[in-house]
Amino acid sequence: MNRFFVRVLMTGVLALGLAGMAAPAYAQNGTLKGKVVNEAGQPAAAVEVVLELTGDTPRTIRTITDKFGEWIRPGIAVGGTWKITAKKDKDLGEATVVVKSGDNKVPDIVLMTPESRASGKKIVSESEAAKVNKHAEEVKALTTEVNAAVDAGRLDEALAKLKSLDEKIEKCVPCQMKMAEVLVKMKDEAGAEAALLKGAEWDPTNPEPYRLLSNLYNNQKKFDEATKAGAKANELMASTGGGGDATSLLNQGIIFWNAGKYPEAKAQFAQAVKVDPKKAEAQYWLGLSTYNLAASGTGSLADAKGPLSEYLKLAPKGEYAEVAKALLATIK
Repeated sequence: MNRFFVRVLMTGVLALGLAGMAAPAYAQNGTLKGKVVNEAGQPAAAVEVVLELTGDTPRTIRTITDKFGEWIRPGIAVGGTWKITAKKDKDLGEATVVVKSGDNKVPDIVLMTPESRASGKKIVSESEAAKVNKHAEEVKALTTEVNAAVDAGRLDEALAKLKSLDEKIEKCVPCQMKMAEVLVKMKDEAGAEAALLKGAEWDPTNPEPYRLLSNLYNNQKKFDEATKAGAKANELMASTGGGGDATSLLNQGIIFWNAGKYPEAKAQFAQAVKVDPKKAEAQYWLGLSTYNLAASGTGSLADAKGPLSEYLKLAPKGEYAEVAKALLATIK
C-alpha cells in the first residue's frame, strides 16, 4: 500500500489500494435474495435482475433492486442451477449459483464497466471500505503529529510516532526517509543510513533514498559512497523519463567537486543547467568548475564567462555573487 515524505507524509495523503469482494447475501428455502453494488461497493438501485433456471424445466424471473441495491424473489422452487444477471446501461454484473435446500450463498453482483472489469479492478464491501478509511484517518493523524513534533524539536517523540506509523503501513518507504531525517538531527547518522538503505531495499525503483544517502555520505566525506548513491539516484530518475532533476545533478556535481573529481563535477553541473537553465546555483558551479579546469590547463577561461554572468542575472545578490564578480573580473 503501493517518494520522499514531502510527497506522502508532509501532505498527509497516502494512496491505499482496495481489494476484496463484497460480502455475500444468503438464499433461504423457497426464496432467493441478493444485492447489486457499483464499482465503489455502494448499493445500485433500480437495476433489473434476471434469474434464469436452467435444466429440463427452464424458467426466467425478473425483478428490480430497491434503494438499498437489494433484490428478493420468494415463492420459487428450491434447487437447480440459477443464472442470476444484473444489467444497467453499459455496466454488467453476472453470477451463477446452485441453490439447494437450506441456506445458500448468493454473491453480490458487481456492476462494472467493461474497461474496469478488463483491468481486473476489485470491489470492496462497505465494511471493508470503512475499515480502510479508518486506517487512513489514523495514518493522517499520526503524520500530522510527526511533523508537529519534528517542527517543535521533540525528536524522541517524533521517532516513536514514526515507528508506530511504520507498523501501520506495509513497507513504508516515506516513513524510513522521515526517520532518517529525524535521526540525522539526533546525530545518529548510522541509524539514518540504515533507515535509508531499508527504504531503498523496499522500493528499489525509488531514487529518493539513494539521493538522501548521497547527501548523507557527502556530509560524512565518504565521497566514493556518495558518488555511487548519487549515480544510482540519477539512473533511476532517468529510467522513469525524468532524466534526473537539476537539484540532484547539482548535488552529485558538488560531491565530485569535494572528491577532487573536477571534470566529472563539471559534467554534472552542465547537465543540471541543461535540465534547468534558471537554476542559479547550477550556473555558478558550472562557471566555477570551468574556470578551475581552465586555470589548470584544460579548456578556456572565456568559457566560464557565460555561466558566471548568467548566475549574476538570476541571483544578483546571491550567496556566490561576490565570488562570481571577482572571477569575471579576471577573464579578458
